[in-house]
Amino acid sequence: MLVVLDSFLFASCSPLSQTQFLKLLHGMDFSINSFCSGTGCEITVAKSMEEAFGTSFLQHNLFCDNDPDSHTFLRVAWPDTVKILFNDMLTMDFQDKTKEYPNLIDGSAATVTPSDILIAGWPCQDVTTLAWQNWLEGARACCRDKTMRTGSVLGKLLEYTLFHRPKLIILENVLGLVNRGSLVGMTNYEWVVNQFTEL
Repeated sequence: MLVVLDSFLFASCSPLSQTQFLKLLHGMDFSINSFCSGTGCEITVAKSMEEAFGTSFLQHNLFCDNDPDSHTFLRVAWPDTVKILFNDMLTMDFQDKTKEYPNLIDGSAATVTPSDILIAGWPCQDVTTLAWQNWLEGARACCRDKTMRTGSVLGKLLEYTLFHRPKLIILENVLGLVNRGSLVGMTNYEWVVNQFTEL
């Protein structure tokens, strides 16, 4: 399992270089499950990669986000790509692979199908250094403690990974994950890397 943890503020922490990463993908077909999908920027990235390789090899299985504005954007911007859209992943039970959830695109029920790639830009509100309260110890440990929105959603991503075993995990969050202050033990960032690489 390869974990790529990115931030808008620092470069990829993947042990693979960009060239190695692209070579890994070339000549293979991959399915993608996207959680905390937002505006679906990974669709643009996937289409660019396919254009560069001159072949289609990335298939999006599903998207999931709890924001109604995200639902609207995904429907309008990517009607040919977003076929399954779920609401809040905190309500999902990834251990039960037969459970169905409402598909917000057409009102049908659908299961969470396994995927080769997990992509998630999970909530950063509790760890961003732009909010003074996030300098408190509780926020610095929210990923480890699976508290606040940031930590609880991360807990669900870990649950998904444990039971669905994607080959590649691409996560995005902010530089505030490395904020230690007076915290004893691992930072949020260190804990996240540790948990996903141990699975």
